[in-house]
Amino acid sequence: MNGSEQDRELVAEQAAIPTPLEVQLDSQKAIARISAVSQVIDGCAKASIQRTSAADWVRMGKGYYLQASGAQKIRSIWGIYYRDRKVTKEVNPDGSYAYLVEGVVGSKVLDQLYGEVTIEIDGGRSSNDPFFTKNNRDGSVDPLDVRKASLANWESRAVTALLGLKNLSAEDLKRNGVNVEAIPGVDYQQGAEGGGHTG
Repeated sequence: MNGSEQDRELVAEQAAIPTPLEVQLDSQKAIARISAVSQVIDGCAKASIQRTSAADWVRMGKGYYLQASGAQKIRSIWGIYYRDRKVTKEVNPDGSYAYLVEGVVGSKVLDQLYGEVTIEIDGGRSSNDPFFTKNNRDGSVDPLDVRKASLANWESRAVTALLGLKNLSAEDLKRNGVNVEAIPGVDYQQGAEGGGHTG
């Protein structure tokens, strides 16, 4: 390699190194983009909570969780879509059964901000749940009710997991017009959270 070729390579290498001004401009662009993304997310989250009512939430302990009715109301705000949803029925030896739902959830809004953002999620309901027998004197369970409930469970889990709209505080909801006092709830006894006895 002769001297002129080395000089050209040195000039090219120096030209590739960003100047302090270029670094500053790139940083400013990044900060502006992060700020714009944050505004979009905050705006969508605010609009989502405002679109719901007390009937769309349930209080578990000190946190508030969005139910399927609320997930359906906010679906259009985020452009929520589902893929590869599959429902499987599992029958237990005692004759009880459960419907398990698996699938992928994504958001057109999040995709535009970050590139495709999807998560796999599962959900389901069991015929053993007293919810299905409390209105039937003979204790019978309609399989269609269990299947519909499993799909609703999956949908609410999918939307809240993707968007992070779970375990919200009373202040989060009040600030956005939800009547917290009208939300039904479950209070856990000491040390009973996570499936223990409820009060």
